[in-house]
Amino acid sequence: MTPGSPTIARRIVLGVIHVLGYAVAACSIVAAIAYAAVAATGGFVLVTGLGFVHRVPALAAVNAAAFVVTSLTVAGIAFVVGDLAWRTRRGVTFAPSVSRSAWALAVILGVGSWLAHIAQTVSDQTGLIYPDDADPSQDVSNFVVGWSFGPQLLLPDPAMLGLAIALAVLAYIVQSAERLQRDSEGLV
Repeated sequence: MTPGSPTIARRIVLGVIHVLGYAVAACSIVAAIAYAAVAATGGFVLVTGLGFVHRVPALAAVNAAAFVVTSLTVAGIAFVVGDLAWRTRRGVTFAPSVSRSAWALAVILGVGSWLAHIAQTVSDQTGLIYPDDADPSQDVSNFVVGWSFGPQLLLPDPAMLGLAIALAVLAYIVQSAERLQRDSEGLV
């Protein structure tokens, strides 16, 4: 193994992470746009365990909003990770841009997953109100939507919130290391 090999391997791996981060971000944005277009034009949405089902436009829009927010959260995280890999590949160590990226990851994951969870919970717990004499096979587009709102909707996804908190702790550590590096420059 040549003396420069670890540096070359590190640069290659960080370059791949950079490209993959941007590719995942782009694919997530395209998926969000495509899903929203399908939900808006036909009212078809993806329901876990059932596949694509037809929903009335209002319910399809809420479901699509949950999918779009989730996709944009993934895109934001992937973009920040790709950018962070690019900065690290160029030799950036503990710099303000790194701590900002770490804080951005925590905020994007925390806020994005929380908003997506709220929209998904509304979509899952809301349904049509069928009149007593209604035939389920008839056109349901004129039925009233029974929206479900309550304090339970504001609860975040515990796993995603825990991960966002862990990323915030990591961001704090990176920011502290940045300050320590800045304070110790020129002492040696």
